[in-house]
Amino acid sequence: LTHSSGVADRSPTWSPDGSSIAWFNDSTGEYGLVISRSDGSRSRRIEFPSPSFYFQPQWSPDSKKLAFTDAQRRVLLMNVESGEVTQIDTDRIAHPALSIDPAWSPDSRWFSYVRSLDNRFRAVFVFDTESGDSHQLTDSTVDASTPVWDESGKYLYFLASASDGLHTAWNSMDRLDYPENRALYVALLGADEPSPFLPRSDEEEGASDGGTAEEEKAASDDSADEVATPDVTVDPQGIAGRIIAVPGLATKEYAGLVAGPKGTVFVREAGGDESPEKVLKYSLEERKSNVFIESAEAVTTSHDRKQLLYRSGSNWSIVSTEEPPKGDAGRLKLDGMSVRVEPKAEYRQMLREGWRFMRDFLYVDNQHGAPWDDIWTWYSEWLPDVGHRSDFNRLLDMLSGEIAVGHSWVLGGGLSRSSGSEHRSSRHRPGGAGRIL
Repeated sequence: LTHSSGVADRSPTWSPDGSSIAWFNDSTGEYGLVISRSDGSRSRRIEFPSPSFYFQPQWSPDSKKLAFTDAQRRVLLMNVESGEVTQIDTDRIAHPALSIDPAWSPDSRWFSYVRSLDNRFRAVFVFDTESGDSHQLTDSTVDASTPVWDESGKYLYFLASASDGLHTAWNSMDRLDYPENRALYVALLGADEPSPFLPRSDEEEGASDGGTAEEEKAASDDSADEVATPDVTVDPQGIAGRIIAVPGLATKEYAGLVAGPKGTVFVREAGGDESPEKVLKYSLEERKSNVFIESAEAVTTSHDRKQLLYRSGSNWSIVSTEEPPKGDAGRLKLDGMSVRVEPKAEYRQMLREGWRFMRDFLYVDNQHGAPWDDIWTWYSEWLPDVGHRSDFNRLLDMLSGEIAVGHSWVLGGGLSRSSGSEHRSSRHRPGGAGRIL
């Protein structure tokens, strides 16, 4: 859809109705939101008043709203038609993990997210787009993450950890030897919603009422259509008594949840040095999980929850969410894809991006007293003289060196170490690069 070497296009996402694609790009020097038709035509750019990095655009199921977050950890909601952006909440505690795990209810009324509490544990919140109110669903005794709505609208799944205390201090080495185990929970959203895990009768079911197989199938199909867009009820009062740990799934290190068909949720099991990340499918009906994908580093489902896109190594595949894939089922053929790039155009964008990194992500907002706008002017004037990636790495390293901070260096660029893929300049930083081994 785009062929712009001098522009970073990030986080593309389809609208649920399939008519539009939204993504962030920095074509004006700062990030804004672009919405175009699915073929890339009739693009429209929406500028934001506050320059920042923006993350995770999520369409509402009715394709009328977008939710996302920014580098200041604000939770933002945008009306697609008007372009008006509303701030819902702010995560007050800085953390390298910028995600607030945004997710929409099936009826587009409610929006769930996580943010930190004063004790640094994260809690699950839901925002009501009709009333404008936010409600906290989980308490401060556990660290909760990745809320996901069931397709029926009756349940909200999330992961929670009671062993996360040391991990809240993410920059402390005390945490390194302690596991961060999580369990899967389900919140019953309606005050009168029964638990899906109530004891079952072992009596045989009664005889059929006389309907034919065709009639029963039609009734089942009609029922499925009825729950496609349910009216979701969330009763925050007493929700603590309606949060249940699911049976049949061990407490261990999980990386997150992904939406599944009605009554199911996909659970990403964290991998290790010798084991890949797995994707499990948990079923409320069966009250257990099964391995769905043996190895997957990235996973997402389509808006209708019928298809699953995942990456395993360098391979991407699209498969049904109903049954585990076999062999190379759904493998995308990407070998013939190629993109033409103009390195000099990329260098300007990359230098500006590095300049913005130090402006938006440094732990203090004054860049250690460096005149940051002037520094862009000083160093960007050298861009016409950059003729090679090693030249660019040195230029970016000098610019970032003006911050005068350790733990800052330039890496990468597709060059070998001997040709300058990694450059550290101790002249600009007290104590040199300050790498911790």
